[in-house]
Amino acid sequence: MDTMFNNRVLFPAFYRTVPSEFMQQEVIIKLLKHFGWTWVGMIVTDDEISQGASEQLRTKMASNGICVAFSIRLIHKMDLATPMQIVRNSTANVIITYSNTELFYYILIALEMTSVPDKVLILPASLAFTAEDLPEPYLKRLNGSLIVSVPRREIPGLKEYLSNASPVNTPNNPFLNRLWYFTFSCYPNGTKKNIRNICEEDISLRTVGPTIYDVDNFRLTFSVYAAVHAVAQALHNLYFSDLEPGKSPNNLKKTFSPWQTPISVCNPSCLPGYRKVPEREKQVCCYSCSPCPEGEISNQTDMENCIRCPKEQWPNERKDSCIPRTLELLSFEDPLGVALACSSVLLSVVGAGVLWIFIKNHHTALVRANNRDLSYVLLISLILSFLCCLIFIGRPVKVTCLLRQTSFSIVFTIAVSSVLAKTITVVMAFNATKPGSQLRKWVGPRLGSSLVIVLSLGEVIICIAWIILAPPFPDGDTSQMGKMILQCNDGSAIALYLVIGYIGVLALLSFLLAFFARRLPDSFNEAQLITFSMMVFCSVWVAFIPAYLSTKGKYMVAVEVFAILASTAGLLGCIFIPKCYIILLRSDLNKKEFLVGKK
Repeated sequence: MDTMFNNRVLFPAFYRTVPSEFMQQEVIIKLLKHFGWTWVGMIVTDDEISQGASEQLRTKMASNGICVAFSIRLIHKMDLATPMQIVRNSTANVIITYSNTELFYYILIALEMTSVPDKVLILPASLAFTAEDLPEPYLKRLNGSLIVSVPRREIPGLKEYLSNASPVNTPNNPFLNRLWYFTFSCYPNGTKKNIRNICEEDISLRTVGPTIYDVDNFRLTFSVYAAVHAVAQALHNLYFSDLEPGKSPNNLKKTFSPWQTPISVCNPSCLPGYRKVPEREKQVCCYSCSPCPEGEISNQTDMENCIRCPKEQWPNERKDSCIPRTLELLSFEDPLGVALACSSVLLSVVGAGVLWIFIKNHHTALVRANNRDLSYVLLISLILSFLCCLIFIGRPVKVTCLLRQTSFSIVFTIAVSSVLAKTITVVMAFNATKPGSQLRKWVGPRLGSSLVIVLSLGEVIICIAWIILAPPFPDGDTSQMGKMILQCNDGSAIALYLVIGYIGVLALLSFLLAFFARRLPDSFNEAQLITFSMMVFCSVWVAFIPAYLSTKGKYMVAVEVFAILASTAGLLGCIFIPKCYIILLRSDLNKKEFLVGKK
């Protein structure tokens, strides 16, 4: 069986009658992998053949992820107390033995005398034997062992051939001449003798191709051994089957029943929910088990790496399977969403009411004195700002994500531009009344509308570029454990900052102009109301920034909606409620004589 005979240069006339050691090693490797035995010991006698075969097997074991727990080199008649202590203390329950028959008996005696716990011995074909070959004391120690052996098969026609084979019939066969000479003391010209039933071994002259092995499970039942055979085809289709009459093919693990299949690993397997972590200065078969990180699972035993759950799922408590995440969003069913939606609708109705009052009283002195057209534009933009909040509530989709920030920013820009245009118009109108002023030709009904269009156009350009280059899109935030926060991803943070910054610049300019113009005669301007309204507006958005950055999930959206409602309501209330009070309740003050009264 030695693999050195594979060299056809050194041994050109050698033909095997048994499989080579290489094929036997393949059977042993597949046997170990079949049962998951990755931590095995080796006892090898100190001879060239056993040492060479064991080294080849160790190399193959290493490439298949199987580790050698210990390797004992056995010398004839050596003191086995220390080696057996190694076997006793090892967690390896499977031992591969390379030895001759005499030393193998010696090993069995040492195992029995030192009371080593039962181990599964795997014996190569060189140690193949039957129960009749062993004295009774050795049978118990071999119980449960696996023996790899060359199968014994009847060769068709061999009996007839041997019965008629003689130098007389085949005088030119030198091998037969020598056989007769050494066996029967005949010379080539001797008489023919009958040779019966001399050999029934499986003789194969093939040097390549599949080879069949018997794998016997040595078992004792009521002091009588029972060998359950299994067939293993090396290199290719390894399989195990019961050869007992009347039984269908079965898994080899059944041969251990009712005796439990032994476990031979360096450490217990890592259960699902854990992963293997290699330990430094130890073999690859030895590892510790570590729980999977957050967001990851392992659904099989001894997984080397945990796998991450899909974005819409989250690990369960045991981290062995993924479960759907809890969806979180500011919806119309949520109490907070309902409250904000109702506030949005209610405030838009109030704004519409104010617009109706101004339209109905468009001919009055108060409405006309405060730039009627800009007032209409401002009121419409404020109503739309209130209604824009509804887009922020509900499940984000592509359309709503595109409209949320862009529609709000454009409408809000129109509102702030109207306020700024009102302030500029008031300042220019006051200065135009001074003698020799050149501003008189610029002051007119189209000034305010032109300012609103020009100032709003800048925001429109920014929003168009935002949608083309990096549009917002529906997304799910999975940063919180077990939750998926449905939200709109802004696409570009820079674009968002530009949009908000543009509104902030317009608001700041409105505040500064209104502040410096607050002492102008009341008959010509509403600078005081604009100043106060812009203070409220700026205060809301300054407070919004830290609140927005410190919240997550649906509350982040709620903070933004609240800021829109509060700032819009501030503009509506500060600028128009005092005027509505005069129009509805103090009509006596809504007269030209009062508005043009002396300072």
